[in-house]
Amino acid sequence: MERIPLTRTTQDINHIYYTYVLQSLKDYKLYIGFTRHIYRRLNKHLSGDVPATAHRWPLRVLYFEACYTKEDALARERYFKTSAGEIYIRNRLKTYFIKDLKHVAR
Repeated sequence: MERIPLTRTTQDINHIYYTYVLQSLKDYKLYIGFTRHIYRRLNKHLSGDVPATAHRWPLRVLYFEACYTKEDALARERYFKTSAGEIYIRNRLKTYFIKDLKHVAR
């Protein structure tokens, strides 16, 4: 089987944007965001240092995905915030949400 050459370099990995989904363990609602520095941003959320989620702490990281451009990551964030996007997330993480029905935010 022939190998397909990679067109991106490892240096490009440092310039990836991420879209992520968190769940509040207080009210079980989802929070969706995007960032370029995923570990730094998630640590801020998980330690209660982000005003948008501090009142909903503690949080659980449910999902994140990578995009090569900021525009693509923002488009994914906007999509996840729509009703179709929420359905996508719930289908993508179906076994998580089925395990315990209290995970379903109402």
